[in-house]
Amino acid sequence: MDNKQTDDAMQNEDLFPENVIVLVDENEEGRPFELIGDFDFEGGSYAVVAPYEPEAEEADETTVMVFKIVDEDGEDVLYEIEDDDEWNRVVDFWNESAESHDHH
Repeated sequence: MDNKQTDDAMQNEDLFPENVIVLVDENEEGRPFELIGDFDFEGGSYAVVAPYEPEAEEADETTVMVFKIVDEDGEDVLYEIEDDDEWNRVVDFWNESAESHDHH
């Protein structure tokens, strides 16, 4: 039984820790991102990622990005949030929940 995966993004996953995903940009280049967290908000699911830099001491907070998670044929696909109002609500929600986690 041949269980080869044809998805290009999956071929490199063995090289990265479990919480690192490979996203393909508009130039068809795969870049590794560290999954910082995911959450549900207003009926949608969102993922928070930062560029994966194993040499860095800790993730650069300024480069954190939020994507919408869409289920396509059982696969989670990340999309940029194009609606500015939705983006602002999601980021505010994430910042508030992140702050509340810090105080425990």
